Amino acid sequence: MRIRALVLAVGAVVLLAACSPRGPLVANEGYAPFVVTLSAPARVGDQITIQGRRFGTADRGYVVFGERQGSGGVRSRAEDVVTWTSTIIVVRVPDGVRTGDLYVVADGLRSNVIFFELR
Repeated sequence: MRIRALVLAVGAVVLLAACSPRGPLVANEGYAPFVVTLSAPARVGDQITIQGRRFGTADRGYVVFGERQGSGGVRSRAEDVVTWTSTIIVVRVPDGVRTGDLYVVADGLRSNVIFFELR
């Protein structure tokens, strides 16, 4: 009986640890990226810096510029990316962008939006 209770208790602790938001993270598994800051307004072709968390890797993410009321915005391409780490993205503003919401998609998860201003 004691062994069974111990096994159940250990199993419950393992389950709680696995479900905890403070538990170990593997890449962006289950956690959306979060944008904290964005550099100053920019023109098409300029580099902007996006700072935040859980950006994953460039091969599994992109930036959407200038979305307005479901317009879809303009998605960054691989050649627009200068630097991409889990906390910083430096990307060139692609053609066709306009002022509006900016967000990051990493591992299929969409970040919060932040206002992007085109100069």
